Formats: sequence, structure tokens, C-alpha cells
Amino acid sequence: MDGRSMARDMGKFTLLAGVTVLAAWIAVTGRVAYTLAMLVIAAALVYSVLDLVDYEIVKRRRRD
Repeated sequence: MDGRSMARDMGKFTLLAGVTVLAAWIAVTGRVAYTLAMLVIAAALVYSVLDLVDYEIVKRRRRD
């Protein structure tokens, strides 16, 4: 894994962590915002699972 790839992954992580914190902060403000925040958090979790699956596929292809 080169430096650029690592930096890109860290940037993605930082962005998603920021979105999660923002969603949690919005969730404190009200019921409609809570629903929206839970949707954003669910989307972030789905994205992270898809990213992990993609990582495993790429890792397996590099091994072969």
C-alpha cells in the first residue's frame, strides 16, 4: 500500500467520521432530524461494509 492510497483512505475515514458526528449532533436537535441522522449513519455503515468488501476483493486479486 503506497502513501497516496493510505492518505486517501485516511481522508475517507475522516470524512465519514465527521459525517457521523454531525449526524449525531443533528439527532440531538429533534425528531425529524433524528430520523435523517439515522439514515445518514445507516448510509455510512453500508458504505463502510461495501468498502471493506471491495478491499478484500482487491487483496484477493493481488494475491493470485
